[in-house]
Amino acid sequence: MTSTAPPETATEVTTEIPAVSEQDTPGSPVSSRPAEQPLGAESAPVSLADYSKQWADKARRHWTPPDVWDKPRPPLKSAWLWARYGEHLPDDDAVRTVSRVTAAIRLPFKALFLYLDWIFDRDSRVVAAAVLVLVVIQAVFHPFF
Repeated sequence: MTSTAPPETATEVTTEIPAVSEQDTPGSPVSSRPAEQPLGAESAPVSLADYSKQWADKARRHWTPPDVWDKPRPPLKSAWLWARYGEHLPDDDAVRTVSRVTAAIRLPFKALFLYLDWIFDRDSRVVAAAVLVLVVIQAVFHPFF
């Protein structure tokens, strides 16, 4: 068994490949042609990098504790009004109800800590509070005979 290869033809097909320089490449820093827009880029409000920076900035502002050295804390009334009517909530009654319920749970603790802050503001209040706590402990756990 012998195999025969097809005979070679005398005509050869050639195509000319154009030379490409860096100046002809779209998106190149030296290109005269603008880079092609990615699909959907014209409808995107911001780029992914800008969106990531905005998100990181919002997260940083959200999780940075308040400046307690220079700025006082808002009163309880403003915290309650923020929970009820704040612009951070949509106009949905269910969401506002949840915000009111969680504020009603949080506000007593916030009031307690604000009163503790007020007590620890002056040494005389700390001494008076300590004496009061000791008297209450003596009265409850060691009643008088």
